[in-house]
Amino acid sequence: MLGVEIEIEASEMILPTLYYLTPNSNDGQTFSPNDKWVILDHVASFLKAASPEEVLTKLPDAVQRDLTAEQFLKHAVPLNVDAPDISPSGKVFLLRYDDSLRELFNVEVTNVSILD
Repeated sequence: MLGVEIEIEASEMILPTLYYLTPNSNDGQTFSPNDKWVILDHVASFLKAASPEEVLTKLPDAVQRDLTAEQFLKHAVPLNVDAPDISPSGKVFLLRYDDSLRELFNVEVTNVSILD
């Protein structure tokens, strides 16, 4: 029998929308298909931080990426059904969703094996 393992994340607080970024060979952007990203301003808002810079001081090793809003809208695939609207102008600053962010949000991760 082959099994499938799924990862379930739970937190007592609402989490900001996570995104996958899809590659598009037309504009030269490359993204890892397995990485999840979150908008820095949304993290600051959800953590009730005074500013995005305050969040970055708590995550000194965070992988960051900035895209124009146009690039973001072209590449972003939200993992939530109720993803917020993004203005089509300006820049979007992203953080890779990793263990450091999970820790800030008190996320518990459970792996569940499902047998076929």
